[in-house]
Amino acid sequence: MRVRSPRMLLALVTSVAGCTPPAAPVHEVPITGAEYTFVHPDTLASGPTVFRFVNAGKVRHEMSLGRLKPGATLAQSLAAGPKGGVLFESWAAILVADPGDTVPGRVFIDLVPGATYVLWCSFHDSAGAPAHAALGMTASLAVK
Repeated sequence: MRVRSPRMLLALVTSVAGCTPPAAPVHEVPITGAEYTFVHPDTLASGPTVFRFVNAGKVRHEMSLGRLKPGATLAQSLAAGPKGGVLFESWAAILVADPGDTVPGRVFIDLVPGATYVLWCSFHDSAGAPAHAALGMTASLAVK
């Protein structure tokens, strides 16, 4: 196709650009950690999602994020202990924050409809102390 005028070229570019479907909106999900809990939404919309992590606690925390295999539960993975990882389909990320800090990085995930994602903190306050996850710093997030 030969374009004969700048106006024709502009019309062609405009019509081609208009054929592209709009990008899906990216949802931002703030997760707040403290002793020994996460503040989070219970359900999330599927699709492009950015997670950010804020530590409102007085000790260092992490936000580990993973997707469970279909039918697996957070309780099953915790009960399985170190072998609980076999119940995960994928690992998404780990964000670490000092007390009172907001992690400058973000985690981008294209959330799968019907999937269950889990949060946990495996840090210990001192040698020999239980992991924060054992103290209740875990959460389950269902995706619609």
